[in-house]
Amino acid sequence: MSPQASSKKICLPLHYLFSDLHLSSVSLIANRLFGFLVGHGRTNQRFGLRPLTDKEKPEILKAYLDKIKCEVQHYFPVPAGSPAEAFRPLVQAYPAFELSPL
Repeated sequence: MSPQASSKKICLPLHYLFSDLHLSSVSLIANRLFGFLVGHGRTNQRFGLRPLTDKEKPEILKAYLDKIKCEVQHYFPVPAGSPAEAFRPLVQAYPAFELSPL
C-alpha cells in the first residue's frame, strides 16, 4: 500500500528505521550513495543510516513494539510488554537502522 493510499498516520520520533531483509540491503546501498531524505512540512532534511548492532536491537525493538503495539504487534512473535531479552533471538530477522542528520 502506498503512503498516499493509507488514511492512518503513525507519529513517532524519527530516530530509527526498520525494514525487511531485502529492503535493508537496498537501503544501505542507497544510503551510501545518496543519504536518506525526510520531508516534514516545507522542509527536508538528509539523514544517514547506521545499521544497529545485534546487541543494540533488543531494547530498540522492545521500545518500538511497546510504543505502537496496535499497529505492529502482528509482525512480532513476542508480545508487547515482554522484556528486552525476549527479543534477542529475533535480532537477525529484524534489520534496524539509526537515522543521523548529514
